[in-house]
Amino acid sequence: MTGTGRPRTALGVVTYRLTSGELAPQDGATVARFLLACLRTEVIDTCSRLYDLLRQQADGNHAAAGTIRIQVQRICGAKVFRDPDLTSQQVRGLELLLLEWKEMFSFSPGRPEGLAPLLKLVELVGRTPQFEATDIYGTSEWKQLIDLRGPVETVQILDCESCHTKYPRMGMSGFLDLVDLLCANCGGIVFRSTYSAPGEATCSCGGIAKLGCPACGARKGRVVTEMSPYQYFSGHRMVRDEAT
Repeated sequence: MTGTGRPRTALGVVTYRLTSGELAPQDGATVARFLLACLRTEVIDTCSRLYDLLRQQADGNHAAAGTIRIQVQRICGAKVFRDPDLTSQQVRGLELLLLEWKEMFSFSPGRPEGLAPLLKLVELVGRTPQFEATDIYGTSEWKQLIDLRGPVETVQILDCESCHTKYPRMGMSGFLDLVDLLCANCGGIVFRSTYSAPGEATCSCGGIAKLGCPACGARKGRVVTEMSPYQYFSGHRMVRDEAT
C-alpha cells in the first residue's frame, strides 16, 4: 500500500477499484486492459530501481552494493521467485544478471568495469517483457562480461595428490569443448579445444602452459576451495590457443 492507502501492485490496484466501485466486475475487457497497463508500467519501475542502484554503485556509492545484495537474495535466493511486476522471462533475465553481479563483487574491490555492460543488460530486460534470458548470451554486453571472467563458471583450487602444490583448475560448462592449460610462470590460462592435439601451449608471457599440477605434472588433486573467475582473472591473463 502507498501512504494514501492505495495499493502499489497492479493486481492490488484492480482489486481496489473493483471494491470501491470505480470498475464494474462485469467489465472484464476494461479490467484486463487496466491490469496490462499497470503491469507494463511497474515492470519498467522494478527494473529501473535495480538500474538506479547499479548506476549509484558505478558512480562510487559503495552503500548501494548492500541494497543490491538484498535484491540478489530476494530474487535468486528463493527456489521459485514470483513477482507480479515481472514476466517470467524478466525474472530469469534478472536472476542471470544478478548472479553475475554477485560473482563480480564477491571479493574486494570487485570488478567495477563490469557495471557498464550490466547496466545496459538490465535496461534491456526492463524494456522487453518477453525478452528470453538466453538472448542475453548473444549481446555485445554479455561478451564484455565474458572478456572479464572467461568461459568459466568457477575456479577450483586443487591440492595436488602427489606433491601437495595448490593450483587452479577452471570449472566450465560441459557444453564447452575446452580444456584449461595453466602457465607455471604467471598463472595465466590458455584455453584449448579438446579436439586439438594434447600437450603444451605457449603462454603470452613466454612461459609454458600445460594440464595438471604446474610443479610435478600430476593430473589428480583434491578441491580445497573455490573462487570467482572474476577474481582470478583480475590478476591473471587468459588466451584462447590459436590451435583451437
